[in-house]
Amino acid sequence: MGAFGEAGERRLGASGVRLLREQPVPGSPTMIDRGNTSARRGRGLTSSVLTGGGQAGALMRARDWTSTPLGSPETWPEALKTLVAVMLGSSQAMFLAWGGDRCLLYNDAYAEILASKHPAALGQDFLKVWQEIRGDLVPIVDKAYRGDPVQMDDIELWVDRKGFREEAHFTFSYTPVRGDSGDVDGFFCVCQEITAQIVAERSLRESEARAQADAERVRLALDAGAIIGTWFYDIPADRFAVDEQFANAFGIDPERGRSGLGLEEMIATVHPDDKPALVAAVEEAIAKGGPYAHQYRVRRMDGRYYWIEANGRVDKASDGTPLSFPGVLLDIEERRRTETALQETSRKLDAILNNTREAVFLMDHQQHCVYANAAAEALTGYRAEDLHGRPLHELIHHKKPDGSPYPIEECPIDRAFPARAQMSGEELFVAPDGSFYPVGFTASPLLDEEGSPVGTVIEARNIAEEKARDEALHEQKRILETLNRTGATVAAELDLERVVQTVTDAGVELTGAQFGAFFYNVLNEAGEAFMLYTLSGANRSQFERFGTPRATAVFKPTFDGEGIIRSDDILADPRYGKSAPHWGMPEGHLPVRSYLAVPVASRSGEIIGGLFFGHPEPGRFNERHETLMLGVAAQAAIAIDNARLYRDAQLEIEQRRKAEKQQQLLINELNHRVKNTLAIVQGLAQQSFKGDVSADVARAAFNARLSALAAAHNLLTSAGWERASLLDIISSSVRATAGAASSQVTCGGPQMVLSPQTAVSLAMAIHELSTNAIKYGALSHDAGTVSVVWRVTRGEDGPRLHLEWIELGGPPVAVPTKKGFGTRMIERGLAAELRGEVVLEFASSGVRCVIDAPLPEA
Repeated sequence: MGAFGEAGERRLGASGVRLLREQPVPGSPTMIDRGNTSARRGRGLTSSVLTGGGQAGALMRARDWTSTPLGSPETWPEALKTLVAVMLGSSQAMFLAWGGDRCLLYNDAYAEILASKHPAALGQDFLKVWQEIRGDLVPIVDKAYRGDPVQMDDIELWVDRKGFREEAHFTFSYTPVRGDSGDVDGFFCVCQEITAQIVAERSLRESEARAQADAERVRLALDAGAIIGTWFYDIPADRFAVDEQFANAFGIDPERGRSGLGLEEMIATVHPDDKPALVAAVEEAIAKGGPYAHQYRVRRMDGRYYWIEANGRVDKASDGTPLSFPGVLLDIEERRRTETALQETSRKLDAILNNTREAVFLMDHQQHCVYANAAAEALTGYRAEDLHGRPLHELIHHKKPDGSPYPIEECPIDRAFPARAQMSGEELFVAPDGSFYPVGFTASPLLDEEGSPVGTVIEARNIAEEKARDEALHEQKRILETLNRTGATVAAELDLERVVQTVTDAGVELTGAQFGAFFYNVLNEAGEAFMLYTLSGANRSQFERFGTPRATAVFKPTFDGEGIIRSDDILADPRYGKSAPHWGMPEGHLPVRSYLAVPVASRSGEIIGGLFFGHPEPGRFNERHETLMLGVAAQAAIAIDNARLYRDAQLEIEQRRKAEKQQQLLINELNHRVKNTLAIVQGLAQQSFKGDVSADVARAAFNARLSALAAAHNLLTSAGWERASLLDIISSSVRATAGAASSQVTCGGPQMVLSPQTAVSLAMAIHELSTNAIKYGALSHDAGTVSVVWRVTRGEDGPRLHLEWIELGGPPVAVPTKKGFGTRMIERGLAAELRGEVVLEFASSGVRCVIDAPLPEA
């Protein structure tokens, strides 16, 4: 494997291999080939090639190699036999990758590296065995197969050999091996896993770094005056001695501080919430010995609590008895504020990154992904943990649409790191299912203080919809420009043949046809009919020798005006090839597979001619082309129709007649509406002013009802007294009656329109319900609500309107002892107008009115 190698001969431990390297073939000092093994032939090496080798040797002897590309061991090349024998006899981890399939052979020491991949890995493709790090291995494996030796002292790989991903480090060497033909047939690897060594060295470096950071922190604290004071705890005597700076900071008599304090005195000023943890930390430090650090709050001389950090060390006797505990107190109040601010900034940054629609990746210096936000997961289809620690290029950008590999060296996203420059553009990413999708990206290098690249920030977004939208807009623009140009020409050009040529050219451009033609019938001065045609995309000579189209099964429907004919493959159309003498297209005819024909009809319905389009490839026309060509055909008809002015005049006369008729209908309707309105006003006056109510109350009720009626009439007037929206009727009636309280009313239901009379009746009913709600119901309290909902149901007599007025949150409701005008109008008048049922319920929780009627027609 590309990571499993050897750093030098001193680590090999196999004299046979050392001999091969110490006595290289001239011209190829690091390559093993058949010249190295020729001296060993005839020494019984073949018969002993699979001898020994522990468990790996036993597995190799038990395997039927004849079913593999290697074949029987007796037929193996001498170089392969030699190296297998060396490998099985060595305690150093070794393996061989042989042949174009990279067949893997290894010994027991390498089996330990394989872990759970063993024994299934034996005889398998080396790169498939290490599929999870294939991207790391392919370059160095390819190099070995090209005949170049490879040696690395340390390579970091994230392998999956124990059921989970783990960091691993190896030192190794790849030695190319030539077979009997003289070509490189494989490579031999001596390797050693150095993961434990690397981890130990890293831990040591981290420990040293921490120690250095601690020392630096103390130095900075001293420089900044951050040290509050020092203490010395005599553990056997259980006494704390503190310096004068310590004593002054906490109001302790310096002399008392020098003579010694008890633990309770030392922690007297500690914040009550922090005392238990502090005592536990001190006890743990005394029990374990060594360094001690703890942060807590203490009360200073000004009475306020401040954050401090205690740093010390517990020294023990040789028998483990704790002896002393010296330490120093540091003021970390400012640092805590800074850390809190940084944490808040980090939290906000995380929130921003995880809520942005832009995918954001952070790559390290090896171009391995170390961060991916939620949008990056959505973009790639991979979870952040699946991306972490892996080269992004090998997951989502490793191949081109034609299936060929996409080398990372050619990737503009990757070039941002070595170029130390921002890169942006568009690329194709690969989805987990292998499909491709376009992205817009910006890759920006991360530079350290010295300007050296340490990573890359990649921003990306899926631009498939943008590109589709842009392409659609571009296509739509092209179509509109063609249609506008054609329309302008038709409107301005008086020469009929030039107009028709323009229309034909436009049809070819709009449909993508390879050629098009327009055939039409005209009359000469003598009144005789004859056919003319125009061509686009082809020479007239290519048509003239075949004559004009005849009424065959293919052409006749167009000239008869039966509609558009579109065929994805005219040669397979059942109407094709039914007429003599050619029984299809004559020899030498322009090749046609895709066929589209559109009749051109005048406004009178007369078929003037037809537009015909063809393409040598099948399936080139679609429904959209049909729609476009209908428009073009209409433009052609306008240009040809010699009765246009007459028909325009006739149309104007007809429109004037219809306008006069409509005017008379409006006059009659106005008379009817005035009578109905007067009757309604008369009824409202009678009901408002009768009874024992005062004139002022009656006048107010009458005016309110007139306002509701006027609001309904306003809506109908704006719609020409033809219809009114149910939602508008309810909303305007509630606003006119309830005023500011209308905000407590909610409406909801499907869009519906009502006839004028129904709209007026319903508006008056809503007014009465709103008035009652303001006086006695839900709208008399700020907490009260009214819900008006409606829906359409299916009944035996067709669709029905189901509307409910529901009051909640008002004062308790009691059933009225007598019914007023509003109640009678709702229960009787509205029910009669709608030819349905109206139920008015006075529940204690609030009034509820239910209307169920056949769906009114506007």
